[in-house]
Amino acid sequence: MVRSDERPSKRQRVEYDEVDDDDDRGSRPKRTLASTVVMPSIETKSREERIEEMNKTEKKEVTTRNRRMFSNLLQGTLTRFQRDEKKIQNVEKIQVVDLFNLLLTLRWLFQIMAERQKLFDERREQERELRALQRKKALMQYAEAKKEHYKLLRNFIQTQTKPTLFFVPAKHSLRSLELLKASEKAIDGMLLVSIDLLLFPGHTKGHFASVFTIETVRRVFLVMSDYESKVLMISYQQRVSDVGLNGEN
Repeated sequence: MVRSDERPSKRQRVEYDEVDDDDDRGSRPKRTLASTVVMPSIETKSREERIEEMNKTEKKEVTTRNRRMFSNLLQGTLTRFQRDEKKIQNVEKIQVVDLFNLLLTLRWLFQIMAERQKLFDERREQERELRALQRKKALMQYAEAKKEHYKLLRNFIQTQTKPTLFFVPAKHSLRSLELLKASEKAIDGMLLVSIDLLLFPGHTKGHFASVFTIETVRRVFLVMSDYESKVLMISYQQRVSDVGLNGEN
């Protein structure tokens, strides 16, 4: 045991080995350790470093936000373009269909107009042919009447007086036969002039005489039948058109 009059110093350790284990354990002093507080090392940063760090952090956030906004804008733009493209395609399809229908309608109208014009031309041609046939028929009838008229006049002697008189003597003499022959030639000339006036109104140049001689007219017109005279008139008109005698000056 430690003596009561000998007190240990502050830093003097108590020797526990000398204490009897059989003594009261409650009177034994407890072991104690000096408490030590370890202060963390505080790293002090300058104001510039903190500002730079904040700028870096803010820059990263701004970059991330800009990327996100650009992505959203790009996605919206692409979506709008796709929608507009589909709309344009639909409009173009409708326009193509409308144009096709318009072309079909115009083609149908042109066909109708062409058919109407064709029918109109055919009708005019038929009317022209009908008028030509009517004119030929009238010419044939008139020529037949003139032929009969001059055929009768050939048996008479024509006087030189005005108005012209036709007579036939009771008995022919040499003089009367000469006058009759001269009258026949004059009547043949009158026949040619009447045909010229009939076929070429307003012209007295002897177109008919330029194609047929007086002797041919006299010989043919006096002996041919009605059908033959009609055929002659048709052939004469064809021959006149071939030689270019269409009533021109």
